[in-house]
Amino acid sequence: MKKEYLQDLRKILNNFEMSKAEREDIINDYSSMYDDALEKGMKEEEIIEMLGTPEKAADALKDEYKHITHRHKGGRIIALMPFLSVIAFFILGFYFDKWHPGWIVFLSIPMTAIIVEAFNKPYKQFLTALSPFIATVLYLGIGFIFHIWHPTWLIFLIIPVFGIINSYRSYDELGDHKDVFGQLTALSVFVAIVTYVLLGTYLNLWNPGWLVFLIIPILGILSEKNSLKKIVMISSILIAVAFYLFVGYRLNNFWYGALGFLLPIGVGILTNDIKFSFGKSHLAVKITVLLAVIIYFTTGILWGTWGYMWMVFLAIPMSAILSHGPKKHFIVALSPFIATIVFFSLGYFFQLWEISWMAFLMIPIFGILSKN
Repeated sequence: MKKEYLQDLRKILNNFEMSKAEREDIINDYSSMYDDALEKGMKEEEIIEMLGTPEKAADALKDEYKHITHRHKGGRIIALMPFLSVIAFFILGFYFDKWHPGWIVFLSIPMTAIIVEAFNKPYKQFLTALSPFIATVLYLGIGFIFHIWHPTWLIFLIIPVFGIINSYRSYDELGDHKDVFGQLTALSVFVAIVTYVLLGTYLNLWNPGWLVFLIIPILGILSEKNSLKKIVMISSILIAVAFYLFVGYRLNNFWYGALGFLLPIGVGILTNDIKFSFGKSHLAVKITVLLAVIIYFTTGILWGTWGYMWMVFLAIPMSAILSHGPKKHFIVALSPFIATIVFFSLGYFFQLWEISWMAFLMIPIFGILSKN
C-alpha cells in the first residue's frame, strides 16, 4: 500500500514545476509520516485518510508550485479519428459490403488516443492500456474468420497479465528488489486458467485438469526461506496428487482419491501456514469459499459440470466486495465478475460467443454511471 501511495504521489508531482531535490524531499516527508503512523499501530487505510490521497496532497501544493499543463501534440489526430473512422466504415460498407465486421474500425478512436498518450507517459503503461483493444480485435478477428469463439476468449486474460507485469516493474522504480516468485505466483493464476480450459475443451479433461491450479500454491511455497519446510510442503502436495490420480483411475472413485489432500492440509496446519478462524471477521467470505469448493467438486464428480461450474468461484471475490468493498459504487467493482458470468454463460450454453463479448461493455457503462 505504501509503495503504491508513494508511486502515485511521485507521478502527480511530476506535473508540477519543481526541482528533483524538492520532489524527493516531499516524497521522503510523506514516507516518514507513513512509517511513523505504522509504528503507532495505525492501519494503512487510516494512514491514507490522515495524510490524504496523493491527489489531495498535490492540491495543497498548487499555491506554491505551478501545475504543468500537458498539450498533446497528437490532439488533432485524436480529434480527426471519429470522422476518419466513419469514412472508413462507409467505404467498407458501400463498396465492399463489409458493414460487419467493418464496424471494428471505430475501435481505432480510443486506440489512437492511447497511442498518442503513450508518448507522454512511461512506455511500460502503454501495452497495459492498449491490451483491451488488442484482445478485442484478436477475439473478434479469430471469431469471425475462423468461427473459434471458444476458447479464443482466453485472449482477454492478457489484460490482467500486462497489469501484473507492469505493477511489479513499477515497484522496482521505488528501489525495491523484484519479487520473482511473487510475480510468477500472480501470473500462474492465468496460466492455470488457460491450461485448464484448453485441457477441458479439447481433451475433455476437466477432471483431473483442475489439478493445474495447484501450481499456484506450489510457486507460493517456493518463496519460503526455510528449505526443509519448502520440500515437505511441496512433497505433500505431489503425494496427494499422485494418490488422487491413482485411486481415481484405478478404483474409479475420485471421492476417495480426494482424501489424499488431507496430507498437505495437515502439513499446512502443523507448519502454521493454514489457520482456522471462526470469528466474525470475513465470515461471509469464509462461508462462500467453503460453499464454492463443495458445490464445484460435488457437481463436477456427480454430474461432470467441470466445464462451467468453475464460475462458482467468482462468488468469492464478489462476496468480499459486498462485505468489505466500497458501499457507494459496489456495482462497479462487481461488474467484471458479472460480465464474465454473462459472457461465458451465453457462449457456453447458447453458443452466442460472437455477441456475448458485449457483456464486458457493462464495466465501463457502470463506471460512467457511477460518476457524479
